[in-house]
Amino acid sequence: MQEPLYQRLYMFFVGSVLLLALYFDLAWLVYTLVAFVIFEAVTNLRIVKLLARLSGSTADGARKAVSPIMARTSRFNFDAERAWQLSIGPVLVLSYALGSNTLWFIPWFIALTVIGAGLSGVCPWLIALRAIGFK
Repeated sequence: MQEPLYQRLYMFFVGSVLLLALYFDLAWLVYTLVAFVIFEAVTNLRIVKLLARLSGSTADGARKAVSPIMARTSRFNFDAERAWQLSIGPVLVLSYALGSNTLWFIPWFIALTVIGAGLSGVCPWLIALRAIGFK
């Protein structure tokens, strides 16, 4: 599924900042980024929506269903992007804070996949969330 340009830039930015914070071992930057992402999800004051409104386009863009499952109406009245943000934040905190020896690869994996999603416009986790029923 092709994501709108602002969503792709946002994902690339989040992934890049996370990758830099992990590489230079800046714990404060990881926690700041997680707090920012969770704040955006909880309050629904998202940068993507703001940029889309300022440019005069819609925040959702033109979403095309990639399967009959995704063509049906959503089961939950909740954006998949917000659900993505709410799921990424706690996973990052738990894996970064608790996984110094055993779960060290999870934040790195998240950073690289979010960068890849920002570059390609295809995020498997967002596709899965939409298939589950988020809009």
